[in-house]
Amino acid sequence: MTKDTENITTAAELRHKVEEQVANPYFKSSVQNEIYTSRILHELQVHQVELEMQNEELHRIIEEKNESELHLRNIISQTPAGYFRIDPEGYFLDVNDAWLRMYCYDSKDEVVGKHFSVMQVDSSSFTALSHLAELQRGRPIPYGEFESRRKDGSVGHHIFSAHPVVRSGTIIGFEWFIIDISRRKKAELSLQRKQEMLERTEKISHIGSWEWEVATDTVTWSGEMFRIVQRDPADGAPSIKEHSKICHPDDFEELKRVVGIALNEGMLYEIELRAIRPDGETRYCLARGFAERTIGGITTRLYGSLQDITERKIIEEQLRKSEKQYRSLFEMMDEGYCVVDLIHDANGKPVDFRFLEINPAFVKQTGLHQALGKTMRQLVPDFEDFWFEIYDEVIRTGESRRFENHTAAMDRFYDVFAFCIGEEGKQRIGILFNDITNRKKAEAEKANLEYRLNQAQKMEAIGQLAGGVAHDFNNKLMAILGNAELAKMDIHDSDMVMNYLNEIRRAAEHSRDITYRLLAFSRQQVVTPQVLDANKIIADALKSLSRLIGEHISIAFEPCDKLWNIRMDPVQLDQVVMNLAINARDAMPDGGSLIIETRNTTCDISSSSSIDAIPGDYVMVTFSDTGTGMDKKTLKHIFEPFFTTKEVGKGTGLGLATIYGIIRQNDGFIDVASNVGYGTEFRLYIPRFSASKTETTKVADTLCTGSCSILLVEDEDAVRSMTSLFLKKIGYTVHEVATPRAALELARDFSIQIDLVLTDFLMPEMNGRVMMEQILELRPQLQCIYASGFTAKHVLLSEEENFIQKPYDFIKLSGYLKRVLGGSEEQ
Repeated sequence: MTKDTENITTAAELRHKVEEQVANPYFKSSVQNEIYTSRILHELQVHQVELEMQNEELHRIIEEKNESELHLRNIISQTPAGYFRIDPEGYFLDVNDAWLRMYCYDSKDEVVGKHFSVMQVDSSSFTALSHLAELQRGRPIPYGEFESRRKDGSVGHHIFSAHPVVRSGTIIGFEWFIIDISRRKKAELSLQRKQEMLERTEKISHIGSWEWEVATDTVTWSGEMFRIVQRDPADGAPSIKEHSKICHPDDFEELKRVVGIALNEGMLYEIELRAIRPDGETRYCLARGFAERTIGGITTRLYGSLQDITERKIIEEQLRKSEKQYRSLFEMMDEGYCVVDLIHDANGKPVDFRFLEINPAFVKQTGLHQALGKTMRQLVPDFEDFWFEIYDEVIRTGESRRFENHTAAMDRFYDVFAFCIGEEGKQRIGILFNDITNRKKAEAEKANLEYRLNQAQKMEAIGQLAGGVAHDFNNKLMAILGNAELAKMDIHDSDMVMNYLNEIRRAAEHSRDITYRLLAFSRQQVVTPQVLDANKIIADALKSLSRLIGEHISIAFEPCDKLWNIRMDPVQLDQVVMNLAINARDAMPDGGSLIIETRNTTCDISSSSSIDAIPGDYVMVTFSDTGTGMDKKTLKHIFEPFFTTKEVGKGTGLGLATIYGIIRQNDGFIDVASNVGYGTEFRLYIPRFSASKTETTKVADTLCTGSCSILLVEDEDAVRSMTSLFLKKIGYTVHEVATPRAALELARDFSIQIDLVLTDFLMPEMNGRVMMEQILELRPQLQCIYASGFTAKHVLLSEEENFIQKPYDFIKLSGYLKRVLGGSEEQ
């Protein structure tokens, strides 16, 4: 209710009270009251007139207000700016047509009653809520920017102003005016991207741009201009007069001349100059520019660019020097050099080539003085065709070729290197060659001398080998023969005979070890490699090692956790450990310590001093002793057979040679470090085996009997007879033959039961594997065990093939037979 309306109500109430008082009989009886009443009525009449005038004014104001509101509503409905009104909670109360068009709505009914959050996008939701909170506090927002979502889901960019709507001191809603600036923002973004692209392009190409407005003498630089001349952009672009401080003094006059022509005549200019940076560094630049002139010929602006070409100038200078050096090298080099152009026939087949360049050495080595500009066919009509094909391949593949060429006509040898030069489609062939006739003759003579030397060394080594073997075997044979004679003399004393037989057995085992070492040295023994854990093999060997080397030497074993697997014959690894331990013992006669260590290592060529080293993963086994050590001269010979520093009768010189043979046979290598008085360290590198670990084959240590049928193939009568007798004694049925052909004949007789073939690997007619391939065609499920004591070449059996080393250990043979046949006596 307005104040004017309140006045009208009060006057009516006053009139009503006065009339009640006038009607009161006590009031009428008093003259004084009549006078008072008359005055009051007069005042009421005056007040009534005033109230009627105020009421008319109030109606006029209300009409004007309605007209103003109608006018404002017409303005809002017709304005291109979007308008919407929301209640204090944010729900739409009204929108104008411009807002509907702006947000792709068809009518107000789609909007009124919805929350204004339908306009919000994630990036502006927080800002919108903040604006709403400000309005709820009664604070208008004169300007703001935000992104909002249209009905179709698209996002626009807008600016707005908003203010609260207040009635009687209470906020009843909020009015917003919005202008869509999406196109302007898009244009600004496009302009910004173009500007960034221009700046990136200038930076990549090292080209800065500048502009001089003549009327105001204002100079504007791009960012790259500041980078080229190393000036701080915060200092602004220098004036046109200050450019003289940037340009090298020797170049400034020429720059003034060409710029003056551009200003006076409107011509483009281009000049190379040197720019001086504040720190004194000189940069080579290419300056370009042109003047903008009016129709009347007045210059208004000068536009220019500055490109940093320092690197190009350096390369050009280097190229000039390189060309000069190339020409000097071309003329003075000892190797013959020529550039040729290949010639093809109509079918594209290379048939000739033309000499485009030749150097003096070419003429000297070939004698072709008139080669320049001519073809090879013109100079040498019978030149071989395959050379053209080689040169054609060089052009087609782009790959160089190196080869040796023997010219039969002149009996000369040449080392030739051919390569492709020139751009695609214009390739030429460069041919660099050198006369190596003298070198080839020297190499042939050297090869002949080396062959003769090797033959002499082989004969010497054979003599040493024969002497060493004869010495050891004579001792063992003496023990065997002597104990055999003693056994004959005491034939009736069984205990003495048993002692003699044990001595014979020990001597025979020692003889077998000598043979095994010789085979390891020659790398010709048959081995059965297995996947091993070196820690386990070494730990087992340590059980007997202390008794072997004596209590005066302490042994420490430091195994590596999670040691990689290796693949080699476990007997070989055991032999390596034993031999190195004995070698360490002999180097520490007064006692000391031996440390055996294992670890995983990855080796490259630079990390090893051994010439046998190949990069890869290895298990390294280290033997370190505190013995007497060796000098450099001794280290050079330690792996040579029969080389020893021990006293006569205390060493054969085969121990370390055997170790070397075993490690090299398993693709490993050895590093040795030693100093006199400071001990020796052997590092054995055995290749890592990456496949899954398998258990080593174990053979029983007690005599095992059986009842199956065995085909025994052995060409040595004594060995065959002895083996057959042993097999029969432990329960087997034996069919013995002397040759592979006889074995095949017997295998074809299916009336004869055969459960397993025990055969020598190397026999005169065919080897055991070839024989077994034919037998298995007849009897596919047949088992086989190969045996061998010596082969003429390296033999390597797979893990799936069974093998036993000669001479047999009959107890192990019996266990091996039982394992291969399935572990059962009843087959």
